Amino acid sequence: MQYDGSKYENNDDSPIDNPILDQEILERAMQHDLPIFVSIDGSLDEYGIATTSISIAAPDIYDHDEVGSLNWQHRIAKILLICSWRLPKHWGASQACINMAESIDFILGEYTIPSDLPIIYITDSNNARVLPAI
Repeated sequence: MQYDGSKYENNDDSPIDNPILDQEILERAMQHDLPIFVSIDGSLDEYGIATTSISIAAPDIYDHDEVGSLNWQHRIAKILLICSWRLPKHWGASQACINMAESIDFILGEYTIPSDLPIIYITDSNNARVLPAI
């Protein structure tokens, strides 16, 4: 079943089990003429399993918010898409590590959003501070 926006007055009313198309995710992410917010994070558990996660989020801004109002900053962002991958325990000649997972995050993030759209990456990755821009 595809999401039919005409059935719901706002995104909060839509059932969680109704998937929406990729294009609709991008439209919702950009509906306020802001860049697309992509949250990326890598992790490594105590068993040496590395995972990577990407989320596309949008600020919770309403049409009835006053112009110039910053009320949206006090609302939880809307998560439009979450994807998570488990990396192989060994990659090439070495074991997977958190830096590898977070580097993969940046690569997957670049492939997740069309290249002509503005993106703001949200991450706590040390790689973001020390690696050159993609």
